Amino acid sequence: MWLLLACTSGKDSGGGETGAPDATRDLGDAFAADTLEGYVTYLASEELAGREAGSEGDLLGVAYIEAAFDAAGFEPLDGGWEQPFVDSAGTDSINVLGVRWGASDEIVIVGAHHDHLGVRGGEIFPGANDDASGVAVLLGLAEAFGSGATPDRTLVLAAWGSEEVEIDGSRAYTEDPPADLPLADTVHYVNLDMLGTYDAYEVIYALDAVRGTVAHRVVGAAADESPLYVDLAEYGELSDSVNFCEAGVPEVFFYTEDPACYHSPCDTADRLDYDDLSAVGELVGHVVDRFTDGALDLATQRAAGCPVAR
Repeated sequence: MWLLLACTSGKDSGGGETGAPDATRDLGDAFAADTLEGYVTYLASEELAGREAGSEGDLLGVAYIEAAFDAAGFEPLDGGWEQPFVDSAGTDSINVLGVRWGASDEIVIVGAHHDHLGVRGGEIFPGANDDASGVAVLLGLAEAFGSGATPDRTLVLAAWGSEEVEIDGSRAYTEDPPADLPLADTVHYVNLDMLGTYDAYEVIYALDAVRGTVAHRVVGAAADESPLYVDLAEYGELSDSVNFCEAGVPEVFFYTEDPACYHSPCDTADRLDYDDLSAVGELVGHVVDRFTDGALDLATQRAAGCPVAR
């Protein structure tokens, strides 16, 4: 994560408003704790050396994500898995995009960033929580949604590059989306950043899913089925969700606080809370299931733009 500012406006333990359709997709073992731990362990390994944008380690992470998307049944666009761009530091970087085509033109995007800080002062910043944990849940979503019934809405899984460089990857996407994925047809965005430390305060934030948003209803309904405490009353600033909101796309940003090892060499795979990360994955899976269900009206809020002030 590049930066977070949380503005407290009270707690909400879930439930929320009514009206969200029931989740129906069987998530299977896509979010098993040991599976997620395996993803994080590789992405935060010494071999990938902190995945600094454009580095050899970052490219190894990109290849790993592409292979996982492919194995799960997601498809690349005609130009391949990669959307290349040059970030604001002048580095060649990559967004990885996998698609499960739906029955309608409407699109839901779920994103997590694959880059981190690399090596600084001779020390590796592994980026296990930030954001190998989010990528791990993204790969779980690929497994859960890559086969079975065709979703009503097209589902795009995006692993963003250069988030740590001014949230550039998602900005490159929103400013120049692929021709087959028009931003005008994108009805909701879900952001996954730093999901592996639920145990720090025993809360997961669904940032920007405040009252009056479709996300509040959808996440609230999913929270009722989850063992986790879900806070639906906070606003988030400056992860990839911001670029979508500024482009008029409604969004929700899942996040757990990491008071000990944020942007630190101690952000290692062995310290994450994988049992709760598994529950986070299932929560996100049920939310994505609801968002891709055509029975839910997302077009009305999309037409009105992102309801969160920026």
